[in-house]
Amino acid sequence: MPLVGQPAPDFDMLSTKNMKTLDEHVRLSDYRGKWLVMFFYPADFTFVCPTEIIAMNDRLQEFKDLDAEVLG
Repeated sequence: MPLVGQPAPDFDMLSTKNMKTLDEHVRLSDYRGKWLVMFFYPADFTFVCPTEIIAMNDRLQEFKDLDAEVLG
């Protein structure tokens, strides 16, 4: 079981990195040695989500300027 302060377990999941096919897999290990912001939201198309997703997108360049990757 993962615990606070311990390394996160690796995972493999589909992502939207390739918006044309939506079939590109990502793994936590793909980001080893980089800062990674993992952005979670409750569900697509809910009333609360669009504002948070837009706000994250509006600040994406700020994360990139800090050499951080964002994974939603």
